[in-house]
Amino acid sequence: MRFHPASLLLLWFTFLLAYSVRSGAVLAGSCLIVIVWAFFSAGLHLRRLLRRSIWLMLTLFVVFFWMTPGTPLSLMPFASVEGLHLAVMQSARVLLAIASLALVLQYLSRADLVAGMYFFLLPLSRIGVPAKRLAVRLMLTLEEVERASAPICPVSENMTEQPADVLKLPRHAWGRFDAGIVLISILLVVSTGLP
Repeated sequence: MRFHPASLLLLWFTFLLAYSVRSGAVLAGSCLIVIVWAFFSAGLHLRRLLRRSIWLMLTLFVVFFWMTPGTPLSLMPFASVEGLHLAVMQSARVLLAIASLALVLQYLSRADLVAGMYFFLLPLSRIGVPAKRLAVRLMLTLEEVERASAPICPVSENMTEQPADVLKLPRHAWGRFDAGIVLISILLVVSTGLP
């Protein structure tokens, strides 16, 4: 079963939107499920993303924990109960975003990811947004990030790669499963208004 990259990106964006307003047991349970799913399905991407964002998560936790006014904690100066609650909720949201991104990166190749973003940028070209340039820049950035994170290996003069002059994005047709994903995305957006 093959999905259009744009439908999967839409599902991911609306998933993040829906869970940005959730808290408590719903957020904690969903975070646990998605992290376990990402660990078994996209472990390499998950570990790489967690390694790159550990300082961001720690900084967010400390800022919310020690800088939120409220009922003071007896054993920790400048910390509050409300700060602890906010720190845990925001950390769960960041972990949920990272784990779901790992799943997206596991399913979509770089070219598929750029093709999905290009699908959303293309209507903006009518108002002057350079969709093709942005897609090319995104692809070059993703390739450079991949190249920078790859281990350094010696290359002989005869093996040097020539950069490609043409960027080819895969073409995907919309199917009935994509319509189902769009429907789920709409339901996720509607759920943000529910208690």
